[in-house]
Amino acid sequence: MDIEYFYKVAGLLGATIAWLHQVRTKSRRDKIKLDLEILEKARDLLGRESRTALLVEKSIERRGDVIYGDRSEGGSGTAVSWADLSVFFICLLGAYGFASEGADAKIWHLVVAGVLAFIGVGALLNAIEHGRRARSP
Repeated sequence: MDIEYFYKVAGLLGATIAWLHQVRTKSRRDKIKLDLEILEKARDLLGRESRTALLVEKSIERRGDVIYGDRSEGGSGTAVSWADLSVFFICLLGAYGFASEGADAKIWHLVVAGVLAFIGVGALLNAIEHGRRARSP
């Protein structure tokens, strides 16, 4: 097995991880939206201090901390998103693996290399944005 094959597999794996992360984040955001609607209805029907309304509110806060990374109370607080940086490097390796044949590469190899590079750049931008959010008050 040559090293380019390893790079290709790693890149495709990195792209799959990035896609799954996006799907999971969207699902969590959809759940927050639904919980906010439920919270509004629970407060209207049961009162602001009802047990149900308070439970829904806590659930929204937990999901919000996971997605948006609250650094004030027990959040990770890291200056760098290691997950995003890992996806960047893995996709970079994969792009290299698919484009390593140069002019002899098949067109679909170059397309996959471009897609992996695009995903990698997106992950790098996410890592940079994470660092900015961690430094801001």
